[in-house]
Amino acid sequence: MSIQDSGQITFKAGTTLTAGLRVFFKVGSATDPLEVAVAGNGATDPFIGTVRNAVFTVGEYVTVLLNGKEGTQSMIAAGAISTQDAVYRADGGKVDNVVNGAIIGYALRSASADGELVEVLLKSGV
Repeated sequence: MSIQDSGQITFKAGTTLTAGLRVFFKVGSATDPLEVAVAGNGATDPFIGTVRNAVFTVGEYVTVLLNGKEGTQSMIAAGAISTQDAVYRADGGKVDNVVNGAIIGYALRSASADGELVEVLLKSGV
């Protein structure tokens, strides 16, 4: 494996994924590259980044924007989120402004409903 310093890595979709979902390694994955699936919604469930674009089905290659990358990420809102709101983990790999553990970032653009993309500036060390 080579070193990746572009802020994004290609994985295989272990489930159906769409742009803006938070993802983590699929349990038991032994593929090369590893499979990713929708991240958990627990207050401390880890995620490695968000799906960059398009809709992917199982086995397709998917680009993931890593948490440590500079800049912002488009993430799928679980409900209405206002600009400057603190953003937290939510069900289905989405994000919300409802407190659920530690803040993962701040909304730079708003979303008016579930399923809309919201631009998030991730907090360092997420």
